[in-house]
Amino acid sequence: MSLVGRTISAFPLGKTTEELFVLLESDFDPQKRLQILGELDLLLDQGKIRKGRNGRWYSQNRGMPFHGEPELHFESGILNAVIAEISQISAPNEDSLPEPKETSLNDPIALLRYYRSTLRSDPRGAISETEDRHSQSWQVLSGSGDLVPESDGRVLLSMELDSLPDQFREAVFKRQTEENVLAVGWPLAVGQKSGLKTVWPVGMLSGKWVRTDSTFQVIIDKDDVLVNPSWIKSAASRSSWSKTKLSEVFLRLEGTGLPLDEFSSRLREAAASKIITHLKPYNRPYEVNLDQEGIHNLFGLFLPTETTFNTGPANDLDKIAQWKEDILQETALAEILGLKRTQPLKPIPAINFNPLNSEQIIALEKACTSGLTVVEGPPGTGKSQTIVSMVCSILVEGGAVLFASRNHKALDAVQDRLSTLTKEEVPFSIRTIDPDKEIDQDFSRTLNQLCSQPSKGAKQVYPEQITKLRELAHSRTKALNDIERLEALQLELAVLIERLFAHSEKTKDLIGMSESDLAKLDMDDLIKRLECSEWFEKESVSRPSDKELISFWYRLLRFLLKGKKEIKESTAVKISDVTEASIRQLSIRLEELRDEVASLEEPNDPVKLTEEITEITKKIITPTLARRTNLTVDQRKKLGEKAANFEFQGKQPDKKLASEVINHRPLWIASILGTPKRVPLIPNLFDLVIFDEASQCDIASALPLFARAKRAVVVGDDHQLSYIPQLGLEHDRNLMIAQSLEPGSMGRFSQSRKSLFGMATLIPNGQNIQLRKQYRSASDIVDYISGEYYGGRLNVAVDPNDIKSPKKWKPGIAWSHVPAPHTPQPENINPNEVRAIIEHLEELLLKEKYEGTVGVITPFRSQARQIGEEIKSHFESDLIESAALQSSTVDSFQGQERDVILFSPCLGQASTSSALTFVQRDWRRLNVAISRARAVAHVFGDLDFVRKGSVQSLNKLASWALEKRKTPNDYVFDSHWERLMYVFLQKNGLDPKPQYEIAGRRLDFALFGKNGIKLDLEIDGRYWHTDIDGNRKRSDLWRDHQLKSLGWRVRRFWVDELSKDMEGCLDIIKKDLE
Repeated sequence: MSLVGRTISAFPLGKTTEELFVLLESDFDPQKRLQILGELDLLLDQGKIRKGRNGRWYSQNRGMPFHGEPELHFESGILNAVIAEISQISAPNEDSLPEPKETSLNDPIALLRYYRSTLRSDPRGAISETEDRHSQSWQVLSGSGDLVPESDGRVLLSMELDSLPDQFREAVFKRQTEENVLAVGWPLAVGQKSGLKTVWPVGMLSGKWVRTDSTFQVIIDKDDVLVNPSWIKSAASRSSWSKTKLSEVFLRLEGTGLPLDEFSSRLREAAASKIITHLKPYNRPYEVNLDQEGIHNLFGLFLPTETTFNTGPANDLDKIAQWKEDILQETALAEILGLKRTQPLKPIPAINFNPLNSEQIIALEKACTSGLTVVEGPPGTGKSQTIVSMVCSILVEGGAVLFASRNHKALDAVQDRLSTLTKEEVPFSIRTIDPDKEIDQDFSRTLNQLCSQPSKGAKQVYPEQITKLRELAHSRTKALNDIERLEALQLELAVLIERLFAHSEKTKDLIGMSESDLAKLDMDDLIKRLECSEWFEKESVSRPSDKELISFWYRLLRFLLKGKKEIKESTAVKISDVTEASIRQLSIRLEELRDEVASLEEPNDPVKLTEEITEITKKIITPTLARRTNLTVDQRKKLGEKAANFEFQGKQPDKKLASEVINHRPLWIASILGTPKRVPLIPNLFDLVIFDEASQCDIASALPLFARAKRAVVVGDDHQLSYIPQLGLEHDRNLMIAQSLEPGSMGRFSQSRKSLFGMATLIPNGQNIQLRKQYRSASDIVDYISGEYYGGRLNVAVDPNDIKSPKKWKPGIAWSHVPAPHTPQPENINPNEVRAIIEHLEELLLKEKYEGTVGVITPFRSQARQIGEEIKSHFESDLIESAALQSSTVDSFQGQERDVILFSPCLGQASTSSALTFVQRDWRRLNVAISRARAVAHVFGDLDFVRKGSVQSLNKLASWALEKRKTPNDYVFDSHWERLMYVFLQKNGLDPKPQYEIAGRRLDFALFGKNGIKLDLEIDGRYWHTDIDGNRKRSDLWRDHQLKSLGWRVRRFWVDELSKDMEGCLDIIKKDLE
């Protein structure tokens, strides 16, 4: 330490500045006095000394005791702080924990209590404290050290038990449960509330306390700081900030907290004028004057109260755990808890409000018939459209829906879609809470509004219209089943024909035929020729290689046809006998299948039925909802009497009253955490609960909503922004053990490891559907996200007319090399990328006059803010508005889309390790960024750095954008039948274009006739029937309809049709081209 520091340390009672001048012999030397003053400032900034209210300087060596009590000064007195020793400790080794095993659930009530405990384990909430409650429900601490754990570690705050005030120790003891948690607040804000001096923790960490014989210890295992909403409200009222905007500064989209460094950085920006003492998360002073209102570099302990975020769901779970099992069995909790329903659910007709494809219809039908439906909705696959039809189906049948999500942006997006259900303003929905519009609506307020609402008339809905809808829905379900049945038979036919043709290569030589002549050969002729050949007599059909081939087809068939009755019991040769069958037996089976196909009626067109359902639904939905929402005078009077009794009793409404209110307001849009406070806890109050963005939601807080409904739909995508647990693994295991649950067999239920979506996908009785048709983006973008994130399962379905690509850029992914700065930049700002993006925007919007929409996305908030400021300074507000031009982080942009997305990765050789780690640890963010683009996703980044492979996800993206890939024609034929058809068509004077690409799809063959006729020729065989997973594909009627809308004719031939009459098929093709 310097001479000044050592001098101060030598005087425990402190010295004033003038006394230090004398001691250091500088009282008459101005130059020395300036040097001492500069050194005092430096030592103060380093936290090595402090200045008391009496003007004296005191030594403050880190981790060393100091003389005198640390003080927090209020106008009414002094609050004493307790000294805490802060240290980093190692976390338990997770590798030593047993792997979870999936077993049946034996005690559903214990599982409910476990989830209740996980919610109680997070004590953070809306906290504000007064001076008189200090040393009782909250306690200020002093100490130096990092409050958040290093990687794979934990932080330990240790205090002498005797140093804690008696009242605080007593309050801790009263709250002693299996959770034993409290909030650690930093920094602390001082201000006025209702005329009283009040303290707010601005940021809050979750801690678990342990009491020994001599110490009180607090363990912090997550670097996860939540902002205090009570401080947000107070700070916004005293500044130009709105509550919503100030909250957004500190919250990620999924509602979780921020790392401490990031939190403190944002706080310095958002509340710079309110910070009284320099905020140093690692070094907090021992003495601060709090007479002045503002934010101080202090921290403290805050015991749990009823204002914590999770209080509502936790209290609900306490009540639900007391319900009888027969009540639980009738709710949507039944599937989650492994309970068998006493009565099967009544199916509801699947009504679509908008056009849907086959996958969306299946998801809709499952939602209307099953207790639990899980829908995976990758970006752009129309999940919102599917949700709207789910809601519509329930409402048309007189039911009620609770739609919930953890974040308000998801609620906004679906609410906008649902608002289009009615042609005129009909108050059928309730938004329980909307911070932007300052809406806070609960059951009681809704009841009072219903009683005071004037009566209005409504158009008549005729019963025959509802009946017609039900019939159409039934007909569509039957049509899809019939098509599925027909395809199953055709698949079996294709397998048998493939089996016979497996010998065609050898028979070409034996029967003296070329491949083109073989293509013309009738199957019966082939069989006869083979039977007459020398090979048939000498070679066995069941030799090992052929046997393995048939065995594979048989296993595939059994998997695809499992649980169905596609094969008659009277069949002479079943598919299970194929491995031992002779060619003659195969021929017999072939004819039986052909006879069965011929006996089937032509299925109705499900696409046309869907369009008809849409047309009728749009006609009746407005009057249907209007009649439900408008009360007659007599209804209002009776409801008013019930409301008066309800208010007078002050209790929760009974089911009869709640159901009546819900009937008149049948759609409730609510945040998951806000529902317990605003919607009564009554079993089966709603017919359906829908959870959106469920991959970002925890399990425990959602369960009370399952209890309020008969059936549930869980919608999510675990390849986009993921669930961030706020509970450590060790703590989670202990909570399970406390409820006598075996952690090794409860992996799928883990609050610290599974999101709501992840848990729901593992429920045995749940119905899982993945939406695979992507309607948003250009084919190059879809192919990239499909291959990189979804295993190649997504299909391009976008209408090419909807793609607005800039003149100089073709649709897809592009990359512009922007060298990163060679020196570290403050706050992860990359000025080179900022400049490159602004120049590109000027070229795009000012010179080219591009009329599409544009968004800028980056992983870092500081970069997004910098680009946003440059946009405002370079472009007129009208242009910004017309282009919907916005600069945001990945988290903030989720749920939105633009024609063009400009992405700034903001990484280079000089980037900090924390910046690299932030991007590396969650590859899903890149999926979110790229999938926001409809036409072009354009990256501006340092290629030299990216190609070194530090961030694999960016390296792969760069390769995709810059390296030449195979064209569709490189793959040519999927099967022998396509190859044979190609030869046959050419021999007959036609010019087929194999694997022709149009509208993001690849046609088997494109043929072009006179007068602009375009024909899509499809060969439907075994390869057409199976997808990348070996599962049977759904009917592609929707694809055919879209091609027809683009001016194409579509002709499909089954393999069996080609094998029977290739010449006849050729005649049909020629007529199609005329």
